[in-house]
Amino acid sequence: MKRKRPSLESDIDAGRFIVSEHQKSPAAQCRFFETAMKKAEDEGVESFRVVGDMWGLRVNVSAKQLIKLEVGFERLIVPRFPVVALCAYDARKFSGVELLDALKDHNHAYKLPLGETLAR
Repeated sequence: MKRKRPSLESDIDAGRFIVSEHQKSPAAQCRFFETAMKKAEDEGVESFRVVGDMWGLRVNVSAKQLIKLEVGFERLIVPRFPVVALCAYDARKFSGVELLDALKDHNHAYKLPLGETLAR
Protein backbone atom coordinates (compact mmCIF):
# COMPACT_ATOMS: atom_id res chain seq x y z
CA MET A 1 0.00 0.00 0.00
CA LYS A 2 2.86 2.36 0.75
CA ARG A 3 4.06 2.09 -2.86
CA LYS A 4 0.62 3.15 -4.11
CA ARG A 5 -0.01 5.74 -1.39
CA PRO A 6 3.38 6.93 -0.14
CA SER A 7 1.91 9.42 2.29
CA LEU A 8 -1.33 10.60 3.71
CA GLU A 9 -0.22 14.15 2.99
CA SER A 10 -0.07 13.47 -0.75
CA ASP A 11 -3.65 12.15 -0.70
CA ILE A 12 -4.76 15.22 1.26
CA ASP A 13 -2.93 17.54 -1.18
CA ALA A 14 -4.51 15.75 -4.16
CA GLY A 15 -8.02 16.00 -2.71
CA ARG A 16 -8.41 12.23 -2.36
CA PHE A 17 -8.54 12.41 1.43
CA ILE A 18 -10.46 15.24 3.06
CA VAL A 19 -10.55 15.67 6.82
CA SER A 20 -13.52 17.62 8.06
CA GLU A 21 -15.69 18.26 11.06
CA HIS A 22 -19.35 17.37 10.70
CA GLN A 23 -21.50 20.16 9.32
CA LYS A 24 -24.40 21.63 11.31
CA SER A 25 -27.26 20.13 9.28
CA PRO A 26 -27.92 17.27 6.84
CA ALA A 27 -28.28 19.72 3.95
CA ALA A 28 -25.00 21.45 4.83
CA GLN A 29 -23.21 18.09 5.09
CA CYS A 30 -24.47 17.00 1.66
CA ARG A 31 -23.45 20.39 0.19
CA PHE A 32 -20.01 19.91 1.71
CA PHE A 33 -19.61 16.48 0.08
CA GLU A 34 -20.95 17.73 -3.25
CA THR A 35 -18.67 20.77 -3.30
CA ALA A 36 -15.54 18.90 -2.19
CA MET A 37 -16.09 15.97 -4.55
CA LYS A 38 -16.93 18.18 -7.53
CA LYS A 39 -13.77 20.22 -6.96
CA ALA A 40 -11.62 17.11 -6.63
CA GLU A 41 -13.29 15.51 -9.66
CA ASP A 42 -12.56 18.64 -11.71
CA GLU A 43 -8.92 18.22 -10.66
CA GLY A 44 -8.82 14.63 -11.92
CA VAL A 45 -9.76 12.52 -8.89
CA GLU A 46 -11.65 9.47 -10.17
CA SER A 47 -13.00 7.86 -7.00
CA PHE A 48 -13.77 8.75 -3.41
CA ARG A 49 -13.81 7.05 -0.04
CA VAL A 50 -15.84 8.52 2.81
CA VAL A 51 -15.56 7.32 6.39
CA GLY A 52 -17.97 8.93 8.81
CA ASP A 53 -18.08 8.67 12.58
CA MET A 54 -21.84 8.91 12.87
CA TRP A 55 -21.81 9.50 16.62
CA GLY A 56 -19.78 12.65 15.98
CA LEU A 57 -22.72 13.98 14.01
CA ARG A 58 -25.44 12.49 16.23
CA VAL A 59 -24.29 14.50 19.26
CA ASN A 60 -25.12 17.67 17.28
CA VAL A 61 -28.33 16.65 15.49
CA SER A 62 -31.49 14.69 16.23
CA ALA A 63 -31.91 11.05 15.23
CA LYS A 64 -34.36 12.22 12.56
CA GLN A 65 -31.81 14.66 11.13
CA LEU A 66 -29.17 11.93 11.07
CA ILE A 67 -31.46 9.80 8.91
CA LYS A 68 -32.07 12.83 6.65
CA LEU A 69 -28.31 12.93 6.08
CA GLU A 70 -28.20 9.22 5.28
CA VAL A 71 -31.08 9.55 2.81
CA GLY A 72 -29.62 12.73 1.29
CA PHE A 73 -26.21 11.12 0.84
CA GLU A 74 -27.84 8.04 -0.73
CA ARG A 75 -29.96 10.11 -3.13
CA LEU A 76 -27.69 13.04 -3.96
CA ILE A 77 -24.08 11.93 -3.61
CA VAL A 78 -24.00 8.17 -4.35
CA PRO A 79 -25.60 8.41 -7.83
CA ARG A 80 -23.50 11.40 -8.82
CA PHE A 81 -20.00 10.44 -7.70
CA PRO A 82 -17.92 7.24 -7.72
CA VAL A 83 -17.91 6.91 -3.95
CA VAL A 84 -17.61 4.16 -1.38
CA ALA A 85 -18.79 5.18 2.08
CA LEU A 86 -18.40 3.60 5.48
CA CYS A 87 -20.77 4.99 8.07
CA ALA A 88 -19.45 3.88 11.46
CA TYR A 89 -22.19 3.44 14.05
CA ASP A 90 -21.06 2.58 17.57
CA ALA A 91 -23.73 0.14 18.78
CA ARG A 92 -22.94 1.08 22.38
CA LYS A 93 -24.03 4.67 21.79
CA PHE A 94 -26.96 4.41 19.36
CA SER A 95 -30.31 2.95 20.29
CA GLY A 96 -31.45 -0.20 18.51
CA VAL A 97 -34.15 1.80 16.73
CA GLU A 98 -31.59 4.32 15.47
CA LEU A 99 -29.37 1.53 14.14
CA LEU A 100 -32.31 -0.16 12.43
CA ASP A 101 -33.41 3.12 10.85
CA ALA A 102 -29.89 3.72 9.54
CA LEU A 103 -29.70 0.24 8.02
CA LYS A 104 -33.11 0.57 6.40
CA ASP A 105 -32.09 3.79 4.66
CA HIS A 106 -28.97 2.35 3.02
CA ASN A 107 -30.28 0.95 -0.25
CA HIS A 108 -26.80 0.33 -1.64
CA ALA A 109 -25.22 -0.85 1.60
CA TYR A 110 -23.46 -4.13 2.10
CA LYS A 111 -24.85 -5.65 5.26
CA LEU A 112 -23.10 -8.51 7.00
CA PRO A 113 -25.26 -11.53 7.83
CA LEU A 114 -26.08 -11.89 11.52
CA GLY A 115 -23.05 -13.21 13.38
CA GLU A 116 -20.56 -12.44 10.57
CA THR A 117 -17.65 -10.04 10.93
CA LEU A 118 -15.26 -8.47 8.45
CA ALA A 119 -12.30 -10.02 10.25
CA ARG A 120 -11.69 -13.66 9.32
